[in-house]
Amino acid sequence: MKLTQAGKAYEPHIGGVETVMREVATGAVDRGWESRVVVASEDRRRRQETRDGTVVIRTPTLARPLSFPLTVGFGAALAETEADVLLVHEPTLLAALALRSRPSLRNGFDQILVWWHSDIIRQRALARLYGPILERHLRAADHIIVATPHHITSSSVLPRHADKIEVIPYGIDLSLYEWNPSRAARVEGLKDELGLPDAGTLIVSAGRLARYKGIDQLVAAFEQVEGAHLVVAGDGPCAEDVDNSDAARSGRLTRMPHLDHETFVDLLHAADIFAMPSIHQSEAFGIAQVEAMACRTPVVTYDLPTGVTWVNRHGETGLVAPLGDVEALARSLQQLVDEPDYRAELADGAHERAHVTFDRNDMLDAVFTLFGGADPWMPPNVPLQLDPAQHLLDR
Repeated sequence: MKLTQAGKAYEPHIGGVETVMREVATGAVDRGWESRVVVASEDRRRRQETRDGTVVIRTPTLARPLSFPLTVGFGAALAETEADVLLVHEPTLLAALALRSRPSLRNGFDQILVWWHSDIIRQRALARLYGPILERHLRAADHIIVATPHHITSSSVLPRHADKIEVIPYGIDLSLYEWNPSRAARVEGLKDELGLPDAGTLIVSAGRLARYKGIDQLVAAFEQVEGAHLVVAGDGPCAEDVDNSDAARSGRLTRMPHLDHETFVDLLHAADIFAMPSIHQSEAFGIAQVEAMACRTPVVTYDLPTGVTWVNRHGETGLVAPLGDVEALARSLQQLVDEPDYRAELADGAHERAHVTFDRNDMLDAVFTLFGGADPWMPPNVPLQLDPAQHLLDR
C-alpha cells in the first residue's frame, strides 16, 4: 500500500499540523506502507530527502504573501507519487489548487481524503478568493477528517459536508510523558535552575508569544493572582512585553526560550497548572494542553468555540473562562492556586482523558481503518453531526 500526504510544511518545521503529518507518516512506515509527503520548500530550491522511512519532497517557493506559499511544481510532485491514498491537510490550498488545475491528477489516487485542521481565519481575503476551490475540493473528497466535533460546529464550511466527516482526535505518544525516576531528577534540577522550589504554585504557559495566543491577557491576569509563579516558555513578537511586565520585574514571572521537547515535558511535570489563553479561532485544538494533561497537569483556557474547549472540559480536566475576560481568567487561576485538593481532582481527570481520548495509537488505528474503507474508531459519546449550538453543552 502507498500513502501520499500533501500539506504546507513538514518537520523540522514545528506545529500541530506538522506533528499529525509526521505521526501518520511514521504510522504508515510501521505498517509496511510506502510513505511520501509533498510540501512547500522554505526557499526556491526543490529538495527531496528521506526522514524516518518517509520520502519528503519540498517544491520551490517563490514568495509567501499572507503566509501562503507560492510554490512551483506542487502538482507535478504529487503526480510523481501515485498512491492508494492521498491525504490532504487543509486549509493550505496547495493540493486543492493542483487538483483543480490538473483534473487528471485525481486518477493517480484510489482515495482522496481531506484532514481539515481549521477554517481560513487570519487570511480572510484568501478565504473569499479560494472559497469556491475549497468547496469543490471538499465535495470531491471521499472522506473529511476533523479532530473534534467543534471543528464542525465552529466552521463556516464544514456543516454542508457533515455526511462525510469523521471525527478522529489528535493523538500523542503517551509513553513520552510518563513519570519515572530519571524524569523526577530532571524536574527537580529544572526547578532548582529556575529558583522555584519555594515559589508556591507553579503556572506554566508555552508556545508562540503572539497576541492571538493571548499571552498579553495571561500576563495581565497573573498580576491579579497571589501565591504563584508564572513561567512563560517561547519566543515571538510579545516576548518583550512579557519581559517588561510588572510580574517579571518583581521576580514572579520567568521567561524561558523555546524548549526542546524533553525539557518542555519536564516543565509540564513541574507545573501545577498549565495556562493556554488563546483568544483567536486560529487555535483550533491546542496539542500542548493534551501534553499537559498527559503529565497530570490541569489546564486553564478561554472558551473558544473551536476544539480547544472540547479538549479541556470545564470542571473535569481544568477550568474554562469566558473568552477575553481577563478578570475571569485570573479568578480561574486563583481558584486552582487556592484549592490544591480540587486541583488534584482535575489533574486526575486530565490524565484519564489524555489516555482515553488522545492516544497516538488510537488515532493511527482510526486513520488507517478509514483508509481501508471500514468504519473508523470513535471516542466515547462523540456524534458525527451536531446541532450548531450543541458544543456549548458538551463540556
